[in-house]
Amino acid sequence: MTVTELLAAIMRAYPGATPEAMATFKPVFQARFEKREGPHLAKALHDCMSSFNANTRKPFPIPADIEAHMPVISVGTGGPALDFTAHGEKVRQIMAEWREAQGHRGANGVREVMRALEFIAEPLANVLAWKPGNQRLRLTTAHLKLAQHRAISARRRDIHGTIMPSLKADDWWDQIRSIGESWNIPMTRADWESTTKTAAANAEQEAA
Repeated sequence: MTVTELLAAIMRAYPGATPEAMATFKPVFQARFEKREGPHLAKALHDCMSSFNANTRKPFPIPADIEAHMPVISVGTGGPALDFTAHGEKVRQIMAEWREAQGHRGANGVREVMRALEFIAEPLANVLAWKPGNQRLRLTTAHLKLAQHRAISARRRDIHGTIMPSLKADDWWDQIRSIGESWNIPMTRADWESTTKTAAANAEQEAA
């Protein structure tokens, strides 16, 4: 299995793995698995999908979920050892710096948005941590918008339940807008519909 095939399989299996969401994680998947393509990757994905429970806050497996099912990399005696302890500490440092510099400001005091931002930021920090020297993580405006949409969609579902076919688009938007206003998140219906296409597409994401 190649990384391209892995991404396609995830998008087929999980409605929440939208093109916009996968575009964020594609570089992370490539960095983690491009040198580990083959039957081990296919088996790891199969094993991961067998036990993975998708929900609105984690709608599809991220690289760490799949990697947990892969065999340990064997490092030859002539090569450098992989210091996973130091790597883990560096990930925590990158995440801590990101929270102070950008994360808390982006979340604007909304816990749900912060969790959604962390879901995007952590695998990116994991990749950066393997690079030498001090590394800083900065998410893009598109990342922030994606996190806000995920958090609002999850909150809408918590309050109103899964979207039913009988729900009118105007009523759906009123629910979305009310949450956005309560969190002081500026947004327009056109912006949401350009991302979700329709309320039905949004329902598919929430059903994950």
